[in-house]
Amino acid sequence: MQPSRLRHLDASQVETPLGTLDNVEVIDPTERTLGRVEGVIVDPEERHVRYYVVESHDWFKTHRYLVPEMPCRIDPARKALKVELDADGLAHLPELRDDEFPPLSADELHRR
Repeated sequence: MQPSRLRHLDASQVETPLGTLDNVEVIDPTERTLGRVEGVIVDPEERHVRYYVVESHDWFKTHRYLVPEMPCRIDPARKALKVELDADGLAHLPELRDDEFPPLSADELHRR
């Protein structure tokens, strides 16, 4: 099996029209906060986001869920990422394992 070429990029390195994704809230359709954007999983060759990594906390654990890039949109009024999921839907998504995707290197980030 071929290793994945997908890479993890920290939210502080992702530029959007609102600035970086660092500390951007993730909200559901009713505008309830689900968590915060921790980073993105990108395909460096296609320069395309595949997943948003959403950090969410419960009583005992921090979860990092892989939210597919669609359907999501940035809500500029709230500086938030609006997803078409509620808390139950989020909890059913796969979680990011620490060793799953290597970090995007500076060379890969700046390659055009």
